[in-house]
Amino acid sequence: MSEQKFERLNMEGANCWYCPNFFTDHEIWYFLIDNSVEWQQFMVKVYGKTMAQPRDSFYMADNGHPYKYSGIDRRPEDWTVTVTEMKKILDVAVKDIEPEHPELNAVLGNRYRNGHQNIGAHSDDEGDLHDNAFIVSVSLGAARDFIFTHKETNEKVRILLEPGSVLLMGGDCQKNWKHELPKRLRVKDPRINLTFRSVLIRDE
Repeated sequence: MSEQKFERLNMEGANCWYCPNFFTDHEIWYFLIDNSVEWQQFMVKVYGKTMAQPRDSFYMADNGHPYKYSGIDRRPEDWTVTVTEMKKILDVAVKDIEPEHPELNAVLGNRYRNGHQNIGAHSDDEGDLHDNAFIVSVSLGAARDFIFTHKETNEKVRILLEPGSVLLMGGDCQKNWKHELPKRLRVKDPRINLTFRSVLIRDE
């Protein structure tokens, strides 16, 4: 890993930090994760119709906690050794910034095969997230543009998410900003993104 520190982004109403080369051995991480998880196409409901998302995904969480989105409940897979090790490293990094931060206990992974695959502007505002906790986003593989848009002012903040980079999205980021990964047709290589979260796990 790099000794480079996180820098806070200048975004009103958000607590966001970025380190462009947190995982300097990112090529190894890419290979291990790509070959150790069970990639699937998640189903979503769009205008009442259920269809497959245009990207490959996986989801892992403690205690069988489901991922609820677009009318779908997704049950988690078991944590793999590689993803667990990454989570432990990120837990330490997050607590260096916010010492009382809750432990990361869920992760959503997405694999974009090339620049034709994208994700539209949205906020990660699921009701089971800890208030103000970071969503920790790890980028592996191809570098991709990432755009924040303020919900009221339409101000835009653009970042190039480099391989091995880590982006922390906290505070009222999800309340005040949307984010997206736009299409970039010149990008021919795949990208893996892992977003680690701290979710409220209640006893059934």
